[in-house]
Amino acid sequence: INIRTVQGDQLFRVVAELQDRSQMQDAGNEDKNERINAKLHELLELLPELMDLDDLAERLETRGPMQTAFYQECERMNLLLGELQKSLTELDLGLSGALA
Repeated sequence: INIRTVQGDQLFRVVAELQDRSQMQDAGNEDKNERINAKLHELLELLPELMDLDDLAERLETRGPMQTAFYQECERMNLLLGELQKSLTELDLGLSGALA
């Protein structure tokens, strides 16, 4: 019985500590959201434009193994940049409450 009492006391102590932290965090949520929003817009501005693969294909006169690997990496980079753009845009919509 004593072991369960000690465990119960520890559990209530941890819950009380967590409640205090969450109440303190509520006061700083607005500032935190502003920082997140600023960083989000900064990242969106830093994203480079997608590469023009048609232009790149025209400029690659000979298609050896190195050129093919380079072109494939450019394709993958465009996919990655597209996903980053999409994710950051969705995050922005979610933070603003516009995402349904």
